[in-house]
Amino acid sequence: MRDHALESDRKIRVATYNIHSGIGRDGRCDPARTAAVLAEIDADIVALQEVDSRLKGGREIDQFEFIERASGFHAVPGPNIVEHQGEYGNVLLSRWPLRAPVLHRLNVEKREPRGAIEAEIDWDGPELVIFATHLGLKPGERRHQIDELARLLQAREGTPTVMMGDFNVLGPHAGALGRLGHPLGLRLRAPATFPTRRPFIALDRIWCLPSTLRLSVGVHRSALSRIASDHLPLVAEIAVSGD
Repeated sequence: MRDHALESDRKIRVATYNIHSGIGRDGRCDPARTAAVLAEIDADIVALQEVDSRLKGGREIDQFEFIERASGFHAVPGPNIVEHQGEYGNVLLSRWPLRAPVLHRLNVEKREPRGAIEAEIDWDGPELVIFATHLGLKPGERRHQIDELARLLQAREGTPTVMMGDFNVLGPHAGALGRLGHPLGLRLRAPATFPTRRPFIALDRIWCLPSTLRLSVGVHRSALSRIASDHLPLVAEIAVSGD
């Protein structure tokens, strides 16, 4: 277990994890297993995608509520789909309170609704903004979503910011993330997180603005994480300077 007392250099651990509605490679929907993976990660801030409270398909638990309670963290839900059976979308979890949370709609007509959660961390460290998102599957819709995120980032220009989520980019399409401050060149390459059985695609990403904030990034591999979802969690250690 890590010591979570804030150090002088303000090192924090963040993670992004597409939980696939709590459905693992074995076909079972098991939110408790998802919560156990989060406990293994032991991150301070976590962006989750594909959280599902819709009571169908073997899902009998409101995952938004269950994960918040199981983690003991402050939570900002970001449902992108709301229907009579429940909700589906993103969640931002934080060890510290979350200030001024906003759910930004990134919807594209005739495509699955998408969104991004923006929030500030309310702690005794320096200012830090988190964006947690899950972009669309098609290049055209992602261009629209990246345009909107770029506009939001421009409004926050100069503020230390962590971008994380499932960006659904691969191959040459990953270069579009440069518009959101993702480091270009070789550093655009990221650890593969999908599919869980034999990862070779870097759908999940974490980076910081300015890029000097990021210390390291890696994939969390364990017996549980290899079966709990079709994605592996991506974890980063970040140092936030108070200067």
